[in-house]
Amino acid sequence: MNTPLHPPATTLEAIRHHTVVVGPLIEAGYRWRTAMPQDRHAIDHLIRTATGNPSWSITTRQHATVATLGDDTPIAAAVITVDPNSVAVTIDHIAVDVEHRGRGIATVLLHTIPHIAEEILASTPTHYAGTCPPQAATLYARCGYTVTPPGQPLTRPGTATPQHPTDPARPCWFYQHNGWR
Repeated sequence: MNTPLHPPATTLEAIRHHTVVVGPLIEAGYRWRTAMPQDRHAIDHLIRTATGNPSWSITTRQHATVATLGDDTPIAAAVITVDPNSVAVTIDHIAVDVEHRGRGIATVLLHTIPHIAEEILASTPTHYAGTCPPQAATLYARCGYTVTPPGQPLTRPGTATPQHPTDPARPCWFYQHNGWR
């Protein structure tokens, strides 16, 4: 049984939060779109900076959505892995450039993930999960995800074996069943 560190917001609370955040960002010129091949270097840079891992690189199995401002250069990215043989989505990373943090950009990126995953799978994914540092737990909970205490394993649908977080910098699982709508 997974005991939440932070209980998730209800779907209505998550939608309200998203609506309050997205309007001012659009007015300020931020845009969101599916990543294109030419975004690879910018996405790699964002994730490498956020994780401190200089060798991280997006793979061909991963998909991303990006936030841009002005010249269409990504200033934030959400990277996911979709298993085509299941309805599970792994949220690998969300990163926002330091100059753009604290404005709600990660919130909007989180809310784009179910739509991108649905396009990839041509069906509705039912489970989303990833790992995060404890200080990011409130972001995920506010967006409707359940967040586990550090080090607690998570048993994902379709598996019998609990998975433990593998990155000491991201010891908390965040997960959601049925996605955000």
